[in-house]
Amino acid sequence: MQQKRVILHHPDDILHLELCSPPANKTDRLFFEELSGIIADIDRYPETRGLIISGQGRHFSSGADIEELTDRLGQDDATAIQEATNRSLGSFQQLAQMHFPVVAAIQGCCLGSGMELALSCHYRICTKNALFSLPETGFGLMPGCGGTIRLPRLAGLGKTIELILSGRNLMADDALDLGIVDLIADKNDLLDTARRLIEKHHKRFPSPKSEDMNIALINPPRSPHNGILTHACEEAKQFIHKKLIGPPLGLLTIAANLKDRLRKAISPTGGQSRNSRRFRMKDR
Repeated sequence: MQQKRVILHHPDDILHLELCSPPANKTDRLFFEELSGIIADIDRYPETRGLIISGQGRHFSSGADIEELTDRLGQDDATAIQEATNRSLGSFQQLAQMHFPVVAAIQGCCLGSGMELALSCHYRICTKNALFSLPETGFGLMPGCGGTIRLPRLAGLGKTIELILSGRNLMADDALDLGIVDLIADKNDLLDTARRLIEKHHKRFPSPKSEDMNIALINPPRSPHNGILTHACEEAKQFIHKKLIGPPLGLLTIAANLKDRLRKAISPTGGQSRNSRRFRMKDR
């Protein structure tokens, strides 16, 4: 019998979605199929006040199944690849548009599309041992589940490009300083902290039938720098595939070459300030 990838617990009006294929909790094809079904099933719980997403075991998620992903890309079926990408993006976008707060409760590794899953949530809390990374460039790929759009809104465009092109690891304290994480909590208190966060903020979210919610769905917020980031990612991808220069030095060289362009494009407040994004427990 095939192991399930995700389970939805509903003990009360705060739901808990658990990635349940430890230790890696990979976001493979079956994961996205099950996630899509669960998201559709959430409508059965109209009184829901919030959703917590966590990983079973030591880690949140190590991201995609690289072997499965490379096999799919090797088939050279552009239509199938695009359809799979659209399904992944669609599931994460649905989470981002929930009418109640969605909180990622992160411990251990939060990598690749696992990190993009966390970025699609409204809040991210983590333990002090959490580790974040978008390592796709090391495989000649780019983040494909919305990370290139959502990360700049939190950390700013310049830092986003550096993180994506280098693929380097980010520790919990650094993620907090950059605004990627909202709060660091004790491991034994992680889920309870997520619940308290939902209980405090759920009333701020619009009703699913309200005009505000309809506007949010029709006109999702966009970064004014998306075009520049997309261009930078495409440029990096071309360098990787043409093997003009090899990672990691080559990727950092690309980032350095973008510096002048970014300096002109990004305002001093291109990303939210660290202080404005850092939530302290007393504010929660």
